[in-house]
Amino acid sequence: MTRERFSFRRLRSPGCMIVAAATAMLLLAGCQNLQAEFPAVQFPLPAATEAPTEAPTAAPTEATEPAPTEPEPTSPPAGNPDDITCKGSYTGTVVGLAEAKDQIVATAGEEELSNALLQIYYQMAVNSYKEAGHEFGPDFTQPLDAQIRDLDGNAITWQQYFLQQALDTWHSHAAMTVRSRSEVLPLEEAYGRNEKKHAENLKTRIYNLDLLYGYNADYRIDVNHQAYLDSLESRITELAEAKGCKTPAALANDLAGIGTNDTYLLKYAQLLNEGYMFMTSLSYYIEPTEAEVEAFFSEHEAAYAEQGITKEGGLVNLRHILLVPEGATRDENGNLTAGSKAWNNCEDDAKALLKKWAGNRTEANFAELAFANSADTGSSVNGGLYTNLAKGQLTPELDEWCFDPDREAGDTAVIRTAEGCHVVYMCTPASVWYEQAEKDLIAEQLMKQISATAAKYPMEVDYSVITLGWPGSEELVLTADDLLYPDIAHERFPVAPLYFQQDYPDTMYGNYSLVTYGCGVTTMSMLVSYMTDDEWTPPELCGLYGSYCSEKGTAHAMFTEVPTDRGFYCVDRVFNWDDAKKALEEGYMVVTLQREGFWTRGGHYLLLHNLLETEDGTKIQVRDSNLYNYKRLEGHTTGYFDLDTIPSNSRSYWIYQKKVTHLDSCVRCAQLTEDSHVPTGMFAEDYLCPKCAVAVNRRDAYLDGCTYRIAPEEIVIPEETVPGDHISDETLPEDYDHFGS
Repeated sequence: MTRERFSFRRLRSPGCMIVAAATAMLLLAGCQNLQAEFPAVQFPLPAATEAPTEAPTAAPTEATEPAPTEPEPTSPPAGNPDDITCKGSYTGTVVGLAEAKDQIVATAGEEELSNALLQIYYQMAVNSYKEAGHEFGPDFTQPLDAQIRDLDGNAITWQQYFLQQALDTWHSHAAMTVRSRSEVLPLEEAYGRNEKKHAENLKTRIYNLDLLYGYNADYRIDVNHQAYLDSLESRITELAEAKGCKTPAALANDLAGIGTNDTYLLKYAQLLNEGYMFMTSLSYYIEPTEAEVEAFFSEHEAAYAEQGITKEGGLVNLRHILLVPEGATRDENGNLTAGSKAWNNCEDDAKALLKKWAGNRTEANFAELAFANSADTGSSVNGGLYTNLAKGQLTPELDEWCFDPDREAGDTAVIRTAEGCHVVYMCTPASVWYEQAEKDLIAEQLMKQISATAAKYPMEVDYSVITLGWPGSEELVLTADDLLYPDIAHERFPVAPLYFQQDYPDTMYGNYSLVTYGCGVTTMSMLVSYMTDDEWTPPELCGLYGSYCSEKGTAHAMFTEVPTDRGFYCVDRVFNWDDAKKALEEGYMVVTLQREGFWTRGGHYLLLHNLLETEDGTKIQVRDSNLYNYKRLEGHTTGYFDLDTIPSNSRSYWIYQKKVTHLDSCVRCAQLTEDSHVPTGMFAEDYLCPKCAVAVNRRDAYLDGCTYRIAPEEIVIPEETVPGDHISDETLPEDYDHFGS
């Protein structure tokens, strides 16, 4: 099944973001933050003069047609050597550009900006302005160093304006990249790593050390991000072909003229992405409270009102189960055709599902039924969930039911539409004002992080050595969007993280110590974090699910009930290794309970993560919560275990659905296949999934924040630290294993 993909260039949410509006004001005000630092200079345009005439000669000669000439561009005089007005015109000659290619024009931390790299940043600034479609702008067909940008009494040339934008953007990228090399991310208070135990048991560097909570407190680029960075050369080659350029070097020349090449375009792409990837990690720790969101909305209430956003508006969060009449057919327009008997049977089946749900009237139970029964592949993997739906976005029948003034959370119904029969469940509603204010507040906080980072690593510029070339091809349009990590169906955890029970010595699991009884809940923490892309540490799950623990260890019910509660599903429980192995081969995650033997002296839960093909045959990767196993089991060093270490002592296996990284219903991340069935007629407007909505907000905040600075206000940047290697050479202790399950 295929459909036309949505062109996603800087998608904005309904109503202009408050932060974006503030950014636009900065744009039209001529970068007021810069004007505070650099005195405004007025540049009078030279007065027109009458051309002198030549005296006639005694003997007139045959008249000749004078060669047509174009007026020389008029640039203002040089200004302050310490700011952007240093040169009236930065345009250089071919020779000058060649000589200035490797000239360092700016520094920030240990990063340096060469004149050749500056050409890329400058043209990207010009292109971004063009693409934004501003009503006010220069004539791009004429020299920018001869056109004055005079707003609010602050006059600089358009060339100077775009040059300052280029410098500020590079400064933001460079500063964020420099900061990323020493950033220490926050750890929860309950975390209490015992350095001696770690030194004794992690004698060698275990294969998944970078995935271990606590060791990854130092910021690291994750595997998905690194893969994209590694592919940048190929990406530039693909872009060159797509833009009609023979080579990447030709792409760079067509973009920014002769003063640069593809080496610098690659450097631009690397800084752009490394800064964004680091900001992505920072974004995980920005979680505004309800009070903070309300205060932000109140502060900007008038501006929101102008956009039609008030506290009166509501959004719908809906779960549904779609049933399609048996034997129904669809025409090329998606219209469904079925006989009356088939429709009646379909409605009966829908009512039967609703009756089945009534035996356990919870949202989690409804979600499980949707996962197992819904024909809508756009939502079934998420338990039938659609979030933040606005009035008018759904088909009329569903819209009328959802936005009934008397509708309450927990209401259900069977509704027939042209798509089939929907069993619907009303979730807790959301508020338009709250969703928008929360998104805008997060964007503002991200932009403040960029500004604060730039302040920590200030930029020093030698304006006198800057030389700019002429713009590249007018036909070529290339912006940061073309090279920025797409962030589609974002994964915070591309692989499952690793938690050790022993790192939480004071945490209780129910009435028992997590250290001795917590391998089950710790294993679940790894699985939940991976599947949801939210960090769920063992103490957090202990606080929620301590009732699953008894003197016998973790109740088996945890492994089916907790996943449903967290939005993913156990698809089977088996007792045969061949069935579990087949599931692993197909990409499913598996939890196993081990009896006394290879892994434990008592009972022990393990997360089976992946099968690997090695020179010695098929091996298995295991997430093991017991720190002490890492000294005695060689597989934790090599990165894999022999398959026969698992079934010999296994009691059972829980198999979980494949991780949801793309939703068929989302206009941005859908990856439709022949088996996809999305009820497109269910929506009057395109649907954007929650992960993509977050990603779009983050991208916009990054692209805007790197160019237009806002006051950082109370953003504290940690002091630089050297990422530590926590493994010591101390003597290993005697063998030890934990007990309990």
